[in-house]
Amino acid sequence: MGGKVLGGLFFCALFLFWINRKGHSLEAGFSLFLILCLAFTYLAWNDNGIYGLPFIFFPILLIAAGTIFGKALVPLFGAIIVGLSTFLFIFDRMGLIEPYNGAVKWAPDFFIISLIIIIFTGAILMLIMDTIEKNLMHIIQSEQAIKNTYKLTLEGWAKALELYGREPEGHSKRIVAMTETFTESLGLDEQTREDIIQGALLHDIGKMGIPDAILLKPESLTAEEVEINKEHTLLAKDLLEDIAFSSAAMDIPISHHEQWDGKGYPECLFRNQIPMSARIFSIIDNWVSLTSKQVYRPAWSEEKAASYMLEEVDQKFDGSLVKSFLSFLTSKSRENHES
Repeated sequence: MGGKVLGGLFFCALFLFWINRKGHSLEAGFSLFLILCLAFTYLAWNDNGIYGLPFIFFPILLIAAGTIFGKALVPLFGAIIVGLSTFLFIFDRMGLIEPYNGAVKWAPDFFIISLIIIIFTGAILMLIMDTIEKNLMHIIQSEQAIKNTYKLTLEGWAKALELYGREPEGHSKRIVAMTETFTESLGLDEQTREDIIQGALLHDIGKMGIPDAILLKPESLTAEEVEINKEHTLLAKDLLEDIAFSSAAMDIPISHHEQWDGKGYPECLFRNQIPMSARIFSIIDNWVSLTSKQVYRPAWSEEKAASYMLEEVDQKFDGSLVKSFLSFLTSKSRENHES
């Protein structure tokens, strides 16, 4: 008899696995719980009811189901198991459970103890899971506090560059805001977007090591000064490589001056060799720089900046990303106009 039950459970498990693969994991798990409850009830029916060995699996099943589905469903699972236990006890007394041939003597002690064990198991399980959830919440809150502090630190570094005169005022705020909205329009996942935003805050951190005479020079730089200025990407690498940044965040300060045609710096990366985050940010950085006032020139109009970026497609920029960026700007401009 037990073999037939196990065989039935096997085929039910295959069916439920198929349901789970279809994306109905909650329904599959709950159905599995009910099937196991019925299977243990059937086995207990054929083995002295609540006095049989299969009955001891009910508390174990309650623990397993509660652990998987959470404390909110523990009372429901407990009620189902208590109901089945009561069913077994009543029919045991009526003499309908094998191998009995007649009604058994009224002996509620074992039944009451069994119910107490089940209820106590459920209560302990809820208490343990509640404690675990509270501890996890504390961990999540602590991690969030660390992330917030981390972000504020990065924003502080970016602000320090502005105050030191190495970036135009409001540059970091504008560039981060555009990075947030553009990466969202690309449909990137939250973690990738967060990494790119961190990289945006740090993109020119290496300029802290470039002499003021070069960074703040109102005239065009000499060839030698241009080469010195390019070193800010390598200085950023030296500054950040021992800090626990994700690769996407690190790629931007190091590689956002790489060009699609391989003529950028510091490594002369070609096309898809350039990290995606750096390719995305390069477009944003150039747009913000072109449309902002600089010490050596006035701000460009958006039309002039857009024409320039289209001219530089497949030379400086990834053409598909430029197309997405300009479409994003058009949509944003339309939304602002309508509002």
